[in-house]
Amino acid sequence: HENYIADRISPCSVSSSVICTYCVFFFFFSLSFLFFFLMIRRPPRSTLFPYTTLFRSNIDPENVDIWFQDEARVGQRGTVARIWAEKGTRPRIIRQQQFNSAYIFGAVCPQRDEGIGIIMPYSNTEAMLVHLKLISTHIPKGRHAVIIMDKASWHTTKKLKKFNNITIIHLPAASPELNPVEQIWQHLRRRELSNRSFKNYDEILDVCCIAWNNFVDEKGAIKNLCTRDWVVNF
Repeated sequence: HENYIADRISPCSVSSSVICTYCVFFFFFSLSFLFFFLMIRRPPRSTLFPYTTLFRSNIDPENVDIWFQDEARVGQRGTVARIWAEKGTRPRIIRQQQFNSAYIFGAVCPQRDEGIGIIMPYSNTEAMLVHLKLISTHIPKGRHAVIIMDKASWHTTKKLKKFNNITIIHLPAASPELNPVEQIWQHLRRRELSNRSFKNYDEILDVCCIAWNNFVDEKGAIKNLCTRDWVVNF
């Protein structure tokens, strides 16, 4: 009789322990999910609607120009692109293994068909400040520039000086397709910066300056390549 009772109680005890284990697991899983949900915070309104800053500052939208800004590295380990060759042959291209390089800081305004660029040895906060200062000095009096750029560390640092005639808006992460300056870099590499061998840093500077100036001086090039409907209808 005792053995019979033990046999009847043992399965019940096992099932109870399993149920308790599932309850504990579900309890901690719910806590972790709740903690994760509470950690997700809604972005500040100024981040969702950055253009409201312009209206709060009493800036007339009619006096606002939309700019796009980005940087591109050009160096001895450059881009290899297609070239013309006789059919059936495999042409060879020299690709350097040295590490001298420079950075093109470029900003364009499709509305005004204008571009401002500068060549810097590094891509950092100091170089970004120099570029912003250069842009600020070229903005006509009474106009305000809204510069759209990505979230590189030297774009978001608090060390950047604020200019009265410039407002910076950052693009969402991992969205280069929203910045038309990326197309300018493709255009320059395809036409003038690919399949090149540079003797030294000075030659890199000269080639970068020539490539940027040739593009900017071409009438309508910036407007045709960088115009976006959502910018025109701002």
